Amino acid sequence: MAELPVFSELEWDSHISHWSILEQSEGMLKLEKGAVIDSLMRNHGEKSVADFAWEVGEGSPKTLWEYARVYRRLVSMGDSARADLVDSVENGTLLYTHVREASARIKNDDELLRILEKTQDNDWRIRRMMEEIAIKRLKVAQEDREYKNAPVDTSWEENQPERKPRPITAVSDDDPYAGALQISGTKTSYKSF
Repeated sequence: MAELPVFSELEWDSHISHWSILEQSEGMLKLEKGAVIDSLMRNHGEKSVADFAWEVGEGSPKTLWEYARVYRRLVSMGDSARADLVDSVENGTLLYTHVREASARIKNDDELLRILEKTQDNDWRIRRMMEEIAIKRLKVAQEDREYKNAPVDTSWEENQPERKPRPITAVSDDDPYAGALQISGTKTSYKSF
């Protein structure tokens, strides 16, 4: 069972060196890049990603942040689910892009795993998977609208006694804890300390 890669070096040059090695390799390249960027962000701050992108010749720091986002999402999942996804990406039965796009749109881990498993079983391309996600979102939105438009039982309100507002009482001038605002009758004044 494949393991999610971990990058634990602390030095800037180690990040650069490992990145160069990853640029030349295949397989789980993007997940490994995600591990590197996640480490970089933890050790050197999120703002370091732009400098790092420039130094390694990666056009946009946004791409690197995306690698880290996907990596962190997988780290947050259960070990078994994560291992299955990593295996699928490693053996090529599921593209990294499937994982990236689905994880950006689906917040629930169980739902994410369900759609990725369905994608893998049906050998869907990215576009077909995205259509399935959109259909699911529309169904959920429709259910929400139906729920919100359902009649509400307000009969319990009819049996409630009528409430009358409480009168505001004046604050005594000799009360040290009275606060700054004093109300007496219809006149409001601010007490100075």
